[in-house]
Amino acid sequence: MHRDLKIVSTEIPVNDADKMAAFQQAMDSLAEQTDKYIQKLAKKLNISRDCAQDVWYLRTRSRWTQDLEKELIRLHRAGKPPNIFDWP
Repeated sequence: MHRDLKIVSTEIPVNDADKMAAFQQAMDSLAEQTDKYIQKLAKKLNISRDCAQDVWYLRTRSRWTQDLEKELIRLHRAGKPPNIFDWP
C-alpha cells in the first residue's frame, strides 16, 4: 500500500438512525476527499483522470509497488489501459 493512504475499518450502524446519518456524512466526506486526491494526483503526475483513478486504486492494494505504478501509467499513455481489477 502506498504511504499516502491509511486503512480504516468500521461497523455500519444500520439499526441506529442517528449513527447511520453520521456514518453517511462520513462516507460522503470520504468520497469528496478521495475525489480531490485523485484530481491532485492527475495534476501532479501529469496523467488523465481515468489513469489517476487507476493509480489511486492500485495504491490502495497491498500489491502496489512503484514499478507497477509506472507500468500502469505507461499502459494508459500508450492507449492500452488495463482492467485495473484484473491487473497485474
